[in-house]
Amino acid sequence: MRKLTMLLFSLLAFVGVVRAENVAKIGDVEYETLQEAVNAVQEGETITLLADVELAEMVTFPAGKTATLDLNGKSISMEESIISTAYALQNLGNLTLKDGVGTGSISARGIYNGAEDKTSAEMTVLSGTYNAKGTDGGAAIFNYAKAVLTGGTFTSVGGYSLNNRQGASMEIAQDVKATGGIY
Repeated sequence: MRKLTMLLFSLLAFVGVVRAENVAKIGDVEYETLQEAVNAVQEGETITLLADVELAEMVTFPAGKTATLDLNGKSISMEESIISTAYALQNLGNLTLKDGVGTGSISARGIYNGAEDKTSAEMTVLSGTYNAKGTDGGAAIFNYAKAVLTGGTFTSVGGYSLNNRQGASMEIAQDVKATGGIY
């Protein structure tokens, strides 16, 4: 009986250690998915990527939130079957994107800032590499609101590196690199 009890405790301890890799953190709290971290982030906090992330659907940053996403040298991409049709992120709040390490990237149809109803979303890009992979359009930054690009590299295959829609505002600093078309 004692051996059975010890075996049971050993199995429970082992099962407690085995878990999915966390992909993001806010302070010392880690999250299994990027959307979970986005849902939990509070005013002015930073979400830091801990691992490369392959998304099965777009992550939505909601209206009313102000936060930073630090790529931290990691990459965000879409599953191969939807990479040319799905945006990685939609920002409806006030989001700052940066890469504190210098090798971080987002590769998908792009990042969707705002919405067609011209929401009050604001996005600032400080650094990082943003690759639009849409074969039938898309843009590294598809802007329907306000975007301020002070750094970063923006590329596109089959679409635009930067797409600023009518009535939207995009400020682009001199050292921003954009290839593949600006609309």
